[in-house]
Order: sequence, then structure tokens, then C-alpha cells
Amino acid sequence: MVNQVNKQRYITTQGDMWDNISLNVYGTEKLMHFLIEANHKYRKVAIFPANCELVVPNVQQRERVEFPPWRVS
Repeated sequence: MVNQVNKQRYITTQGDMWDNISLNVYGTEKLMHFLIEANHKYRKVAIFPANCELVVPNVQQRERVEFPPWRVS
């Protein structure tokens, strides 16, 4: 299954961090590197103040079922 996220903007709230923004817009924290790459001027920000406007790039994510090593054949 492929989830498509359309290019959009995200306005931060006080205390937002890259991982929770990624979770909000993509449904996973694992894609936060796309947000950081698209918002280079904020790359060194760890905890955002309110009202920063971030670009949310289009990302296609394939859902994978991860099996433990003993189940992989």
C-alpha cells in the first residue's frame, strides 16, 4: 500500500519537534529527515517556537511488514 502526502505547509506550535511533526503529517517519525531537508533554515532547531511555517514535501511511503529474523526465510 502506498500513502501519498500532498505538498503542504505546517505551522508549528510551541514545543513541536521534528519527530512529532513527522508523526502528525506522515503518520511515522521515520520520515522526519524529509522535513529537515525541505526546511534547511530550521535544521538546527530541536524544539520549535509557535508559528514557524514549514514546507511538507511529497513523500511516497510503502508500508512494509517487518518480521523478526527467525521468521524470515
